[in-house]
Amino acid sequence: MAADQVGMYDGLLAAAGVPRMYLRTNATSIDMVGGYIPESATVMHVEEVAPPKETMKVVILSGGFSAQLTHDIIVDTIATKLNKKSTDAKAGAGGDRKSLGSHTHVLRGGHGTEFVNPGFVKISDTTHLEHLFIMLRKSERLCLERDLFIVGSDAVRTVLDDWCGESDVQFPVEHVVYNGLTPETREQQSDVSDLALAIDHFGLAACKCPVVVISADTIFHQDYNFARILEHAYVRGKDVFCTYELTPGQVECDPNGAPVCKMLGDPKASMGKIKSVELNQLVNSGRVLAPVMVMHRTSVERVRGFVEDAGGARDLFAMIKEIVETKVDAGDVCYAVDVGFGRFDCITLENLRFSEEFTMFYVAQKLVLNKLARTQDTDSSLDFKTSASGRGDGSKDMNQVQGYGDMLPQMEAAVRTFVRGHFQDRTAALSGKMHALTPSNFYQTEYTRNTPVLTPRPTPLGRTLG
Repeated sequence: MAADQVGMYDGLLAAAGVPRMYLRTNATSIDMVGGYIPESATVMHVEEVAPPKETMKVVILSGGFSAQLTHDIIVDTIATKLNKKSTDAKAGAGGDRKSLGSHTHVLRGGHGTEFVNPGFVKISDTTHLEHLFIMLRKSERLCLERDLFIVGSDAVRTVLDDWCGESDVQFPVEHVVYNGLTPETREQQSDVSDLALAIDHFGLAACKCPVVVISADTIFHQDYNFARILEHAYVRGKDVFCTYELTPGQVECDPNGAPVCKMLGDPKASMGKIKSVELNQLVNSGRVLAPVMVMHRTSVERVRGFVEDAGGARDLFAMIKEIVETKVDAGDVCYAVDVGFGRFDCITLENLRFSEEFTMFYVAQKLVLNKLARTQDTDSSLDFKTSASGRGDGSKDMNQVQGYGDMLPQMEAAVRTFVRGHFQDRTAALSGKMHALTPSNFYQTEYTRNTPVLTPRPTPLGRTLG
């Protein structure tokens, strides 16, 4: 068959609605369009999977400098240097950076301009961005090459551009926008400003669809069914915010106000309507907000107003508080979805350590349970999927989605024991001291493994904490 005949044949098939064809010989596969086709070749039709309907957009905020984590790592590095023996002095300043502290290698920038980009912090040798990509690809409502957008800082422009082009990522660099921040300028910019930048730059307000907002310092464990949250937002057609219950001994500290979520009805309900949001600097109990949300289109249209208002929200939690108050006052509703033990972050060094320890435990526990389950079920892929929810909290289609975080009983029991044990030794350290703690001294208590008291840097890099 001649080449011109091939082109004509392929054109007729396209006109008839037949998908593009490829041929396969013994060793090679040759595109039929304009190519030479041996007469002995076998022609095979390859169906091209159509992308899902455009129903949601996703914005990952990775444009900050993680001021608190940067400060924690520097303090930990100095503490390690002070505790080093004189025989190890040669590994001090100018030596191996990894030997100076447990996470000194996470730092970027030079001396005096150190910073951490949350998207490239690694857990189990996988960056936060890659963790989020893996989780989002499980949703049948999203086509990441079309629906996902990232906000980065100019400090990591080259790194992020190169990462997008890696063979196992292949993310369009056109979907990344940079906020102009560099470690040398030491400028401050909030996550709300970054979100407004993404909405304006990519025209997300004009899409008239919900926008999923995720801070890059937040990840979920590998079996977490995040699609459940997306389905909940799609069915309800309302703002949906993620929350989690603090474990005894666990404390949230934020000088801008750690967000406590008050619920209508049962405060322990996994899904429910939000009554109000309170911002307290230190919180050690209750249900708090995570920097993960699905914003209704009416809220997306308001984001630019928060930035332009001189007294407007400077961080995501303050913005959520204003959105909830406005809608509740107007008789509308916002929903909260409890993410349980599914969510982790690297906002502080202690949180980063906990994420690493939990991931190692979770993988090991899966191996143990998998070994036990093999005698009962040969399909190990079923062992650790989230179980069906069984809750009557939406339409029939919604109930067909697997539970948003329901682990199998054996795994859930093991996780609860691990988390409780991780925080119980801190309960004693905090006992009777909550009244004396402030955001400035909280991270210098026994809670952070007795690191030395140091004067905080006068101008922390990046945005305000939170």
